[in-house]
Amino acid sequence: MTGAQPQRRFQLVAALTGLVLLLLTVAGAATGAVRAPQLRDTGIQPERVVELAGQRLTLTFNQPLSAAPTNLAIASETHSPKFDVSASGAQITVTFHEPLLAAQEYRVSGDATSLATGASGVFSTSFKTAAQRLVTRVGDGPGSRIVAYEVPGGKPKEVLTADGIYDYAVGGNWVAAARERATGDFVLTVKQQDSSEQVELPIFKSERDHQIQFSPDGTLLGMKYDLVSHDVLALQSLANISTFGGRVVQLDEVTQLKVADWYFEQNSNTAHVLTQSGDHYTVGLDGVPQLTDDPWIPLADRSKPQWNGSELHIESERTVVNAQGEIIYQPAAPSSKVSRICLSPNKQFVAVEVVPADSGEASATPQQAVIARSTGVLLATLPGTVASWCG
Repeated sequence: MTGAQPQRRFQLVAALTGLVLLLLTVAGAATGAVRAPQLRDTGIQPERVVELAGQRLTLTFNQPLSAAPTNLAIASETHSPKFDVSASGAQITVTFHEPLLAAQEYRVSGDATSLATGASGVFSTSFKTAAQRLVTRVGDGPGSRIVAYEVPGGKPKEVLTADGIYDYAVGGNWVAAARERATGDFVLTVKQQDSSEQVELPIFKSERDHQIQFSPDGTLLGMKYDLVSHDVLALQSLANISTFGGRVVQLDEVTQLKVADWYFEQNSNTAHVLTQSGDHYTVGLDGVPQLTDDPWIPLADRSKPQWNGSELHIESERTVVNAQGEIIYQPAAPSSKVSRICLSPNKQFVAVEVVPADSGEASATPQQAVIARSTGVLLATLPGTVASWCG
C-alpha cells in the first residue's frame, strides 16, 4: 500500500462525515421550521379578575397563530368559568364573563397552530387568583379607620386612620374618605391602599349621599357636591390627584348639570348622570355631557347584590337561612340583629352585618360575619360597618 492511499481514505471519510453532518443540520433546521408554537408569556391581573367581569387573560406565543383554539380549557378544582376567546398575531385573548373565584389556581390548556407552517401542538400553563378584599369602616369619630381584609385568610390592614370619617369608597387599590376634621372643615382624603402618601381635597358637607365612586378602569374618581339648591357631579383624574384637577360636569361654560343620581358604566370610565328633570346624560373623558335615550339603571338594580332573596334571606332579624330553610348563620349574642347580607363581587362569599342591640355601648361595634356561600362555613368575624361588598 502506497503512502497516498491512507491519505485518500482519510479524505473520503472526512468528506462523508461532513456530508452526514450537513444533512443532519439541514434536517434539524427543517424540523425547527415546522415546530409548533411555543407559549412564551401568560398575562392576567390577579386582583381585578376576582372583582370585575370582563377581565382578560392573554397567552403570548413565539410565532403568529392561524386561529384561536377550539378546545381551550380553563378550570380550577371547583370552578370552570365561561369565557370568549380570540386570536390576533401571536396572542390569544380570553375574556371572562364573570369574576373568578378567589385564591384559586386555574389550569389552562389547548392547541396552538402556526399560521406559517400549520404545525400544531398542545400547550398548558396556570395562574393563581388573588384573595377577595373586604373593606369596612370602624368608627366615625376620633380615630375612625378604614380597614381591609383578605378573604379567605389574611390579617387586617389599616388603610386609613383619620378623624371623622363619615363616607368612603374603594376602587382597586384606591380609597377615598369624606371626613370632618377637628378644625370643623370637611375634606376628601384620597390615597392608594398600599401607600402612606395621601391627598386632601376640600369639600362641602352634604346632607345627601356623596355617592363617591371610582371608575372600574381606575382612571377617575367622582362624587356629588351639595350646592344647597341642587347637587353637581365633579370628576377627578387619578393621574393628577396631587392637585385638584376635578371638573364639575356642565352643559356649557355657565350651566351645571343638576344631578339627582349618577354611576360609572361597568368596565369603563364613562359616567351616567340623571338630572333633577329626568334627563339621562353620558359623560366621557372629555367631560362633555351627551344626552342619551338609553334606559336609566336605578340604584337598586346596579348596587352590589345583597342576596336577601330566594337563595339566602334574613329571618326575624336574627338568622340567615337558605332556600331550604336551613340556618346558615346566627349571631352568638341573643340581642344582636342581622341588618343585611352582601355578596362578594365574585359571589363566592357572603358578608353578614351584625348589629348589637345596644349600639350605645362602647364595645357594641357592628361586625361582618364572613361565610363561604357554598358551604355556610364561618370564615371570619371582622369589626366594622358599611362593608365595601354592599356598595
